[in-house]
Amino acid sequence: MAKQRRPLDTQRSVTPAKDFQRRPHADREQEPCILCVLLGALGKDNNVTSRGQDSFANLPGFAARLYSSLTKTRAIKRQHQEIARDLVSRIERGRMLDIGTGPGKLLFEIHQINPGIELFGLDISESMVQLAKKNLVGISVNVR
Repeated sequence: MAKQRRPLDTQRSVTPAKDFQRRPHADREQEPCILCVLLGALGKDNNVTSRGQDSFANLPGFAARLYSSLTKTRAIKRQHQEIARDLVSRIERGRMLDIGTGPGKLLFEIHQINPGIELFGLDISESMVQLAKKNLVGISVNVR
């Protein structure tokens, strides 16, 4: 028998972790789904039936550009570089797929380290795909 879920209390400015809505798509007890929490905080339907793919698929262009500009910080760039170094240390040649590529920053860093790796980027958001293609001009990468 499924446990009864309490709706999020969106009137409070801070919601304790114990009050977060559990993932409705989970078949076992897990940590709260941050997307469910955010959608609840934004006043969306508290009975979230997905992980938000519809919101991401229809992400407006300005939101994609805002996200891309936020990834230009030194800390995020350094994080992409560290991840790229780690990935490239595990594969000298071949193919690499970045799922949820966003604006393509990780693919760019991987290419900088090893241009011989065949790169593919995949994102649910068409605006992110377009932004990644723009950011990766001149690099042989397949982004969809």
